Amino acid sequence: MKAPTQCALWKDPEMTRNQPLKAQFEEVKMLLRDDHLSRRLLRCRECGQLYFYEFYEEIDWDEGKDPQYQTYIPVPTSEAAEQLMRLSVFEIAAYDGPSLRSDFPKTAKKPRIYWAHRESAHHDETMPGDNDE
Repeated sequence: MKAPTQCALWKDPEMTRNQPLKAQFEEVKMLLRDDHLSRRLLRCRECGQLYFYEFYEEIDWDEGKDPQYQTYIPVPTSEAAEQLMRLSVFEIAAYDGPSLRSDFPKTAKKPRIYWAHRESAHHDETMPGDNDE
C-alpha cells in the first residue's frame, strides 16, 4: 500500500484538532475499549483510507493532568489492523512506519500533532501489509 498521500490528513494533520473524530472518520470496528485505552479501525470520510487508531491515557495521580496520546496508523486492510492489535501500547508508540500522532503530555498547553516517520514513506512508498496475501 502506498503512503496515504491522497488523504487530507497527510497534508493537514491539524484537522484532527479542529474537527471531532466522528466528523472525519467512520468507525468500521471497535477493536478494544477500556477506561484509558481504546483501539478502533477507522475509515477517512473524505478519501476512504483505513486507519488503525489508538487512544491512550496515562493517569496522573498527583495533579490530575492525565497525559493523552492518539495514534493513527494507515493500514491497507482490517487484517493489518488486527495484526497491530497484538502490539502493546509501547510497541505502537515505537512503530517506525508513517503514523499521525497527537501527543498531549501533562506539561503541554495543547497537543502536538505531527506525522511520525513521514520521511520513511517518501523513500519507501510501501506500508506494512503490502506483501501480506
